[in-house]
Amino acid sequence: MQSLTLTSNRLLRITLEPGRQLRCAHGCLWLTFNGEDVILRTGEYWTAPGHGLALFEAYGGTAQLHLDPQLIKYHRPFRATAAQPTFGGLGILKRAL
Repeated sequence: MQSLTLTSNRLLRITLEPGRQLRCAHGCLWLTFNGEDVILRTGEYWTAPGHGLALFEAYGGTAQLHLDPQLIKYHRPFRATAAQPTFGGLGILKRAL
């Protein structure tokens, strides 16, 4: 398992394959993938629904991101909630939190 420490105001770019699972091990992080914004808090995970470029940033300090080396064959599709809008970028999300 690959582990990365993220900080606020520094974007990380990673190309993801379908089924790649990510977990926030510590802190809070924002990711955007193919136009969808997601906020992950400690213990939460997300699975990439397709191939594409993901952008990550810690929200409010530092965050620890774990990347599972194995691809998940089945994953649930991402569904936006009020806490996870699908538009507007990090600036909008920061104001909302």
